[in-house]
Amino acid sequence: MLPDVLKLIRRGMLTRGDKNNRVYVGENVRIGRDVTPEMQSALFDPQTAGGLLISLPEAAASAFLHDIDCATVIGSVSERGEYLIEVL
Repeated sequence: MLPDVLKLIRRGMLTRGDKNNRVYVGENVRIGRDVTPEMQSALFDPQTAGGLLISLPEAAASAFLHDIDCATVIGSVSERGEYLIEVL
């Protein structure tokens, strides 16, 4: 995440993408109770929500993490359940 993103969101600096994406995904996303409103906005906004997201087979993740210093695992892909996306 870019520096100060959550601070800027707290100050009300949001784009229309936050609202539009929430409407678009509707009931297909489950957000856990511990995810702050600021983090939710960062995740829904298209400017901060995955522009550099990479999906790899689990077996390749260790080598990628070793090669790219700033890389981190933020989630996993599994069979679709009740929700398309779960943020816990």
